[in-house]
Amino acid sequence: MISVWAQKIHAEVIIVDDGSTDDSYQRAKTLMVEYPHQVVLISQGNQGAAAARNAGLRIARGKYIAFLDADDRYAPGFFEAAMRRLESDPNLVSIFCEIEFVNAHRPIEPWQKKAMEDVTPGDLIVRTEIARQIGGFPIDRAFRGRGAGEDCIFRQQVLAAGKMVKLQSPMLKYRVRPGSHFDYFLDRAIMRDGKIEMLYHSDEEVNGTFVEATRAYEEDIQRRKIRRLEEKMHQAFPAALAFIQNLPDLEKIEGFLHPLEGFTLNWLAQHWPGTGSVVEIGSFKGKSACYLARGMKAGAGGRLAAVDHFHGSPEHQSQGTHPDKDIATSGTTLETFKQNIAAAGVSDRVDIHVGASAEIGVNWRQPIRLLFIDGDHSYEASSQDFLIWSPWVHVHGLVILHDIGTYEGVTNLYNQIRRDTQRWRQIVRMQSLAVLERLV
Repeated sequence: MISVWAQKIHAEVIIVDDGSTDDSYQRAKTLMVEYPHQVVLISQGNQGAAAARNAGLRIARGKYIAFLDADDRYAPGFFEAAMRRLESDPNLVSIFCEIEFVNAHRPIEPWQKKAMEDVTPGDLIVRTEIARQIGGFPIDRAFRGRGAGEDCIFRQQVLAAGKMVKLQSPMLKYRVRPGSHFDYFLDRAIMRDGKIEMLYHSDEEVNGTFVEATRAYEEDIQRRKIRRLEEKMHQAFPAALAFIQNLPDLEKIEGFLHPLEGFTLNWLAQHWPGTGSVVEIGSFKGKSACYLARGMKAGAGGRLAAVDHFHGSPEHQSQGTHPDKDIATSGTTLETFKQNIAAAGVSDRVDIHVGASAEIGVNWRQPIRLLFIDGDHSYEASSQDFLIWSPWVHVHGLVILHDIGTYEGVTNLYNQIRRDTQRWRQIVRMQSLAVLERLV
C-alpha cells in the first residue's frame, strides 16, 4: 500500500481481507482507523482472489481502478503516466505496463515475461465503468484450480471492450513465489514456432470444467451487453419521438442550428442533472431558445435566461455573411423572438434579458447548470462571454459552444478550453456543437 500512496495521483485504497489467517486484518483495520477518508476495509470468508477483487470493484468510487496483490508494488509515477493517457483519449479503456520481477528463484525468458504482462491484473489500470460492465472477474470454482485462468479471461474481456495501451516501462514490481500459478505456468509452457504451448494441463482443463466456466462467463457478459443496449433503446425511443414531434414547428424558425444540434440542446436541457438556471447567450429569433425551453418543460423544469441585445451578430448586418431582414428593417429581432417563443408554447419558461452579455453577466448571481454560448463568434467576444459567465456554472454543469469549425474565433476558444483538462471535459461533439462538463 505504501507504493500506492507514493503515487502523485490521489487514490482510494480498498483492502479486501479474503479470510486471512495471520494478522493482516488487524493491520488493515489499524490503517483504516488512521486514514478513515482514504482506506476502506472489506472482510469476507475465503472465496479466492477473483471474488476479493470483485468485492472491491463493487464499492469503488474512483473513475479508474487497479488491482494490486499484497506482495506486489507499483513504481513511482505509474498512476500519473496512466492518467495522462486515459484522460487524453476517451476511446482508451485501459493502460498496462511492463513488469519487473522481484526475488525470482528461476530464470525467466523474455517471452515468459511478456506473457505475464499480458495476463496479470496487477499491471492494469482500467476504467471502473468498463470493469463493472464486464462484471468483474469470473468466480467459478474451475478458475480456482491449479491452472487458475481468471486473470487471463478478464484481461481478454477488457481488451475486447476497447483500446488498451502498454507503457514501455516496468511500473509493477511483481514478486515471484515458488509454487504460485506463475510458477506453474513456467513449468509447463514452452515456445514452439512462435506460439506458446502447454506440455501438460490442469485437471480443470482436462475434464472440461474450465472451458464450460469460460463459456458461461462470456455468456453472462453478452447478456449484460444486451440488457444495457435494451435499456438504451427504451430511453432513446421516447426522446426520438418527442424530437420528431418538435421538429416541424421549431424548424420553421429562422436560425443557424442543425436539427441534431437542436436535439442535443433539447435532450440536455431535459435530462442533465443539477440545480441552477439554463442560460443562453445569443438568442437571435428563438430557435435554440425553443429547443432548450421545451426540453426544460418536458423534464428538469426551471427557466431559461435568454440574454441578447437582439441587434444581431456581425454576420447578420447588411454587410455581413448572413444579412437578416429584421435587422435591416427594424434593427432588432426582439419582436420576432417573442412571437416565436409564444408560438412554441414556452413564453412562460423564458426570461428575456435585453442588453449586452457582458453588462448583464457582471450582475449575475445565480448558479447555472447549462450555459449555451452562441453570441458574437469572434474570439474576443466569445472569450469574454466564457470568462464572465462560466464561473457561475456549477461543478458537473455544462458549457455548450456553437459554430465550432465555422468561425475561427469561437473555434480558438474551444481549443483553448479543451486543453485545460483539469477543469473541463468534452462530453460530445454534435455537428458544430461542443458540450463541455466542468470538473472542478
